[in-house]
Amino acid sequence: MKFHPAIYPLFFTAITSFGADNNSKANDDQVAWLEKQDTSTPKNIIPFMEKCLFDFSTIKVGVTRATLENQFKTNSAYSPTNVTFIHPQCSYFHIDVEFQVKRDPAEQNRAILGKDDKVIHVSKPYIERAGWD
Repeated sequence: MKFHPAIYPLFFTAITSFGADNNSKANDDQVAWLEKQDTSTPKNIIPFMEKCLFDFSTIKVGVTRATLENQFKTNSAYSPTNVTFIHPQCSYFHIDVEFQVKRDPAEQNRAILGKDDKVIHVSKPYIERAGWD
């Protein structure tokens, strides 16, 4: 998985602080890998993060599902109404979006997905580890 090198300092902080109680080999390997990375230029992280936040700020109530699916990736756990979108340049940046969907009363009010579904709620952007299984 590739991601912007300016984000390494943020990952190092996240892994070492959240994994402080975890003495697992995986956590030790992640910390060792991050310690070898060039984190001497943290000024590069600001424009990158600003771009990610700006991209997420374009998600507003009323935007269609089609627009968001063209701009962002989604996670694999797909719900018709609640979707987590992932920034295409860094899979650690997430935002949760809720859609207004049509319902089919003939099929127990089942949700009908459509590209024209409209956003009705947007969370704040957040950072989450991207599936290190």
